[in-house]
Amino acid sequence: MTKKVILYLIILLIAASGHGQSPKAIAPMGIVRFGPGDFERAIAACTQDIQSNQQNAGAFYQRGIAKFELSDYPGAIADFSAMIAINPEYAYAYYNRGIARYKANDYPGAMSDNDKAIGINPSLATGFGNPWDAMAHYNRGNDKADAKDYPGALEEFNKAIQINPISGAAYFFRGNAKYEMRNYIGAIADYNMANEFYPQLASLYYNRGNARYQLQDYPGAIADYTRAIGKNPRFANAYYMKGQAWNASGQPDRGQMDLIKAAELGHPEATKYIR
Repeated sequence: MTKKVILYLIILLIAASGHGQSPKAIAPMGIVRFGPGDFERAIAACTQDIQSNQQNAGAFYQRGIAKFELSDYPGAIADFSAMIAINPEYAYAYYNRGIARYKANDYPGAMSDNDKAIGINPSLATGFGNPWDAMAHYNRGNDKADAKDYPGALEEFNKAIQINPISGAAYFFRGNAKYEMRNYIGAIADYNMANEFYPQLASLYYNRGNARYQLQDYPGAIADYTRAIGKNPRFANAYYMKGQAWNASGQPDRGQMDLIKAAELGHPEATKYIR
């Protein structure tokens, strides 16, 4: 499975004023607003928000995340710094800036930011364990999944979740590992957990739909593929699998519509199933 460079840290949604931290509101905002991987649009939208309001801490924070995802670590550091200037008590901004500094080989700066984050929010070092350790297990899990060592990946994601039990990304990728191991029920359980963090992530619904398809829960699969399409109307794979689910459930006429749409969007296999 292709490794997604997702900022692993606990990323809280911030109000435009930059104040308030809700443990229920957790998600990478670039993904939530624009769909997986569309970070250029996230940057453009956040830049427009910042031009309208230079005190929009949330926009700086979100843009910093998007820049991080594009490996623009100096840009991410600048945006996290701007967010900190507006709200200097937000621990996760320091923590995220520390990760960006680490990626930019500024190790003293990274450790300094990590210390500041823990000083503001001690749970980063105690309640959830050492966040650097959690991130290390998460990254190793992705590496092992890329190498198709799914049992090894599962073990690493388990450790990451044990340290940080509110990491939506770890649940998502652990679900992927379980899927590859044909533990479809376990995969669905992890996708359900990830959904609490990433309710707008199209690939989450698509992956959960695939697990339900494997369990021959075709109505459930169709519902998830429909959700995925709702989040990303050009999701060719979702149309294709939705068409196959309709076929498997004995409604080929409905399946044809989705297969035709998948073909229009360039799915390489869809035309084989169009009458």
